[in-house]
Amino acid sequence: MENKTRKPSLPAYAILALIALIAALILAITNAVTEGPIAEHKMAALQETFSTVMPAADYEEISFDSATYKTV
Repeated sequence: MENKTRKPSLPAYAILALIALIAALILAITNAVTEGPIAEHKMAALQETFSTVMPAADYEEISFDSATYKTV
């Protein structure tokens, strides 16, 4: 008879948790890398939409104090 010894292995839930952690990390990195280009693309699309309604050289956001101008 042979004496076969099993190597200790991680439980299934630990392996699943490790895979989920790695996937979450990859998604977070992807989100951080693509956040800027997505915002630039959205702004370009918005400016293109504005240009179809009323052509202008440049559009920029204007902020105001909502406490002072309550009816705007």
